[in-house]
Amino acid sequence: MKTRIYSLLAFLPLMMLLAGCSEMDSYMDKIMGKKMTLTARMPSDDMTTRVGLSEMNASKNMLAQWQDDDMVQLFVCQGDETVSLGKVPVYEISNDKKRATFNITLPMEINVNKQYFIYAFCGIDATTETNSSKTTNIVLKAELTRTTLQKFRAPMFCVIKATGNNLPLAQFKHLGTYELLHVKNATNRQISFRHNGYESDYSKWYLTSAYLRFTNEVPALYKSDYYNEQASETVSIPANNTQTFISWYYPSGEKINGAKISSNLNSAYTISDNKKSSNISIQRGHAYHLYATWDGSSLRFENGDVDEVKTISVVPDNIDFGSVEVGKSISETFTICNTGNASVAYNVMPLHNEFDIIDSGSGDILHAGESRTYLVKFTPEIKNHDYESIVEITSDASNGIQYVYLKGTSKKAGGEKKISVSPEHIDFGTIAYGKSKKEKFVITNTGDAAITYEIESMHGIFDIQESGKKTTLQSGDSKTIAITFKPDGKGKDYSSVVNITSDASNGTQHIIVQGNSKTADADEKILMLTTNVEGTTYNIYKQILNRNDVRVNPDNWKCYRSALTLDVTKNGSTKTYTLDNNIYLDEESNHHGGQRPCMLINFKTKQLFVFMNSKDSRNNYTMDGYCFISSLDNLNFTREKVFSEANWGWSPFFMEISSGLPTVVYFSFAGYYAVRSTRQSNGSWTTEMGNNISPEDFEALSLQAGNVLVIYDNGSGTQEEEKAKGKITNVKLTSTEYHRDETYTNHMYFTITAQLDDLTDVQEWGIYFDGSQDKQEFAFDNVSKEQSLAFCYKNGKMQVDINNYVAILNYEAGVYVKKRNRSTGQQTTLYSDKYSFTLRYDTKPSLVLSNPKIVKTEITGYTGGKPDYKSYITHDYEIKGAFWVEYVDSDVSGGNWSFNDKSMNPYWYPEKDGKGELSWTATYNSDTELNHTNWRVMHLRNSKTVNSNYVNFSGQDYLTETWVSSTPVYTAMRRDNNSLTTGGTSKGCGYISISLPSVHKTMIKNRIIKETYFKGGALTSYRK
Repeated sequence: MKTRIYSLLAFLPLMMLLAGCSEMDSYMDKIMGKKMTLTARMPSDDMTTRVGLSEMNASKNMLAQWQDDDMVQLFVCQGDETVSLGKVPVYEISNDKKRATFNITLPMEINVNKQYFIYAFCGIDATTETNSSKTTNIVLKAELTRTTLQKFRAPMFCVIKATGNNLPLAQFKHLGTYELLHVKNATNRQISFRHNGYESDYSKWYLTSAYLRFTNEVPALYKSDYYNEQASETVSIPANNTQTFISWYYPSGEKINGAKISSNLNSAYTISDNKKSSNISIQRGHAYHLYATWDGSSLRFENGDVDEVKTISVVPDNIDFGSVEVGKSISETFTICNTGNASVAYNVMPLHNEFDIIDSGSGDILHAGESRTYLVKFTPEIKNHDYESIVEITSDASNGIQYVYLKGTSKKAGGEKKISVSPEHIDFGTIAYGKSKKEKFVITNTGDAAITYEIESMHGIFDIQESGKKTTLQSGDSKTIAITFKPDGKGKDYSSVVNITSDASNGTQHIIVQGNSKTADADEKILMLTTNVEGTTYNIYKQILNRNDVRVNPDNWKCYRSALTLDVTKNGSTKTYTLDNNIYLDEESNHHGGQRPCMLINFKTKQLFVFMNSKDSRNNYTMDGYCFISSLDNLNFTREKVFSEANWGWSPFFMEISSGLPTVVYFSFAGYYAVRSTRQSNGSWTTEMGNNISPEDFEALSLQAGNVLVIYDNGSGTQEEEKAKGKITNVKLTSTEYHRDETYTNHMYFTITAQLDDLTDVQEWGIYFDGSQDKQEFAFDNVSKEQSLAFCYKNGKMQVDINNYVAILNYEAGVYVKKRNRSTGQQTTLYSDKYSFTLRYDTKPSLVLSNPKIVKTEITGYTGGKPDYKSYITHDYEIKGAFWVEYVDSDVSGGNWSFNDKSMNPYWYPEKDGKGELSWTATYNSDTELNHTNWRVMHLRNSKTVNSNYVNFSGQDYLTETWVSSTPVYTAMRRDNNSLTTGGTSKGCGYISISLPSVHKTMIKNRIIKETYFKGGALTSYRK
């Protein structure tokens, strides 16, 4: 099995590398590699799959969603070829984040007409490995991962078996097992905790250093180390909070014999007092929840067994049967899978009429890991009708009812046969006697059944090579037919009718054709290409020299010995240069069946290249390809043979690869391929075959690329650069914004603006800079004179002073502008100067709370005959300096209160500066002191903390008022039996409790204690 690492950049022009990616990338994707788009679907929500996700409400299931920064690593395999396609981002994420899109470009090694496999991985890195048997496998190092849930990225994979260009849905699957340890801190103090793993009776239910090998459609374990524990990071767990640690591993399949938690708790080695045990065999693709509590003296599992998890999934969840003839049937399948660890009872509701379910299995119980496939048959009864239905699957699983959505359409039985022809009239105009001209018409099957047609035999003046034979055309297909007009006399008018008979319902179609001739002059020079570059005009002509020296292919297409010349006009003076006077060219040009030249003008290397194909001496369809090369300073052309005796060279255009070597791309009628030939530094030419492509599609791409490519030298001191500097002005940095992520990679977002004095033919602007850095392009349909270009710099080379909150990067970049002449296709790229920018970020961290609101208050129950309350609270915030923040949590002063802050959970990791809203709830009873304070604590990267301002709230029996201030509210003191207790904290003092000696108990019972405020630890007022 051979391995190739495939790089698309190998085919990009040097000009594009300087200017950023261009639309030519898409041309090369289509021509030299097949670009396709896939829809990726997340697994069902019966386990955790991504970083930063939390448990779904009232369920142990985890919400599986795509995120904006997800990358998919791709491989494609066919026969003995394994090609790495690198990593691609996902985009177009759906609103529920269950579906996303990513692109794949199949290299030219892959034949899409034969079966091939696409392997996609997310959350884990893959590579290739070749063994002694020369077999290459895709290999993943499936190491044990143990971290907090917020930082976890779950490994997933997808294998697609495909043939052709239309790829099925990329249904991702879980690669390993997820074990979630929920550690509750039941004390009133914050603790530090590190999850080391387990102490057990040599339990080996997971693998810590496993290697997975993909040889077909499923991963296979081929080497591993068992049970070499890996610890998590140490995290803080606030009082009465829970932190979740997630471990991902590839399971061994053994059962859990019993295990004690091994941890570092408040820096001391601690193991749990009891064991976790179960008879469940750990399975791949399942999530297992374990619960432990620290009560201040011991760490214990809360129960003795792994929880029973009942979940099912249904794949696919929608089926489109497409269009089906009335009275005929088509069948599709769906599969119900038990994704939990316990048996599930289920029922599939029956369907009738157009949609019918045929059970391929039996019974209504699925045991853990089992699946059952059902067949759905669609038989429409009414023509031209849309059908929809829903398969309902009920079960006792925790994720309840599942649905499969069905749809299909019907068409008339037997299909309707219909034909159309375009155009209905062809006028060839006037051409010289002895010459010919081709035009085209298109026959289309516009019905929904196959048709058979025949073009009435036409040869002579109007010639149709395909006439006189029956041809079948499938529904929706089209056929392009060439018709040639070759007058047989001088000064005559010609007309005729093309008759197309068929078995379609609308019968025979007609095309009127006409043309006239003129007296044949001596063969004049025919202009084939013209362009103006920097005040110099380049015109390429052909002229037939000898009509008796002719070469003919099997279609009777004639090429005559001709001259190919170049006229160069500068400062009013024209010089003619002969490229070749022994080249065989046809009478026509500028259509995909004829011959036409393309040109490359390279100011960087001071060279000019012209490509042209010529009919070779053989009596078949083959051609020779030639490139004519000269220095720009002294036009003296040499001819190099690009290829020989091949049916290549049609619709050519030039591109330049990164090495600076010119490349010409053209079409091959031998198999309908794209072909690329590159000139090597020694003067030889190498040729590579690209993907299958139709002549019409290649012709369209060739016209977009243009027949002239101009490469400018943007080095210092050149005339072109000096001119460009005057065209692109006022380049300046207008904004910078910093983002952070969980690994504190230094991301820098900045905006550059530039002004252009001439907007003619502008297609895009971009930023160019050091070639060792990434490139970015920004294309606009409507370009204004001043354009902003946003850019993200990610390489982390900033100078960062964490303690003084300063980050600096000295950066050099310029702006390029790309133009394309809309009539000639000529492409021009202009460059500004490079400008030096100092990107500086010195925003100090701060968090300001505002606009607090008590959304609503409800009674949740009663304690001692008095109501218990729950208040829903929101407030706005503005955060600055998020780049320096490690995480944010909340703090509160108060007594018998319980807070559920949804924004923390338990921590908040702000990704960027900005404003937003936070929501949370507070539960309390009427005996609770209602004057309390809540605030946010920013934990910084330099280990410092910064408090926000304070949200204060008060009330009588329940909360009625809230406000923000720079200090906490002072808390009233209430009598509680034999002690006086404040309800919270205030600036300058802590929690205060005064216990009265027993000798004073009688006295205090008969005294009135005024609600008193403590400030600075002193009692400010007291009266009997």
